[in-house]
Amino acid sequence: VSTDLDILVHRRDILKAKDLLVSLDYSPKFSLSPAQEEAFLDSHDELLLIHESGKAHVELHWRITPRDFPLVLRFEQFEGQSERTSFEGKIVPTFTPEDYLLILCLHGAMHCWEQLNWVCDVAELIRVHQQMDWDKLMKKAISLNCERILLLGLFLAQNLLETDLPPEILKRAQGDLAVKSLAHSIRQRLFTKAEAPLGIFERSLFHLKVSDRLRDRVGYCLRLAFTPTVGDWKPAPLPPSLSFLYYLLHPLRVTGKYGWFYLKRLFLKETLP
Repeated sequence: VSTDLDILVHRRDILKAKDLLVSLDYSPKFSLSPAQEEAFLDSHDELLLIHESGKAHVELHWRITPRDFPLVLRFEQFEGQSERTSFEGKIVPTFTPEDYLLILCLHGAMHCWEQLNWVCDVAELIRVHQQMDWDKLMKKAISLNCERILLLGLFLAQNLLETDLPPEILKRAQGDLAVKSLAHSIRQRLFTKAEAPLGIFERSLFHLKVSDRLRDRVGYCLRLAFTPTVGDWKPAPLPPSLSFLYYLLHPLRVTGKYGWFYLKRLFLKETLP
């Protein structure tokens, strides 16, 4: 039985979905004012609700990718080609195999491929769907500016699990030096005992390397630097008329929080034998 569910919902339906879950004894992780909630929905991609028993979590998503990722992809960019499938006696919409494979590769890249089971998901989807439309898949990845993200996921499946790929796809992945370099570092991390989870700077550097376009990298850095979060609102509640100040407070808070941590770590590296 799953205790952690991710549900993709239209942005316009998020509050309805939240109210429905609240009626089923779920509560949002953060208690926000109506104005803060609207700001949260505009700048974030998921809303976490926890059952009163503490044993079940539901994440409502209204974007495919989060704010702390270079590529911003919306639900609507994958909705048009959806298929239908039977689930619990009902017919529900689902992704095409091509879209699902692309989303799995996006998910792996978002989390820096820190778990081998995510590579297994990619390999198994390819094994099950023998009639994958590879030309359609590549065209969509290119149109959404996530070709490298797709190629990295496919290369990992082939390199780690010997997944069969069309020769032209494999050649394309092998010809991307960034894909081969990233895959090498992922393989090392997966099969050696890591000292600690990746920190925010290591994760950000990975996200920058896996991005196709310079404009996505620049936008990503600006969002990380200036987009306010719950961490800004809760310690320093401001009236709506002064909410613009959060855009100034956020970079100061992040610099104070992470700058000191990494300076301390660097100092310890330099001084310890």
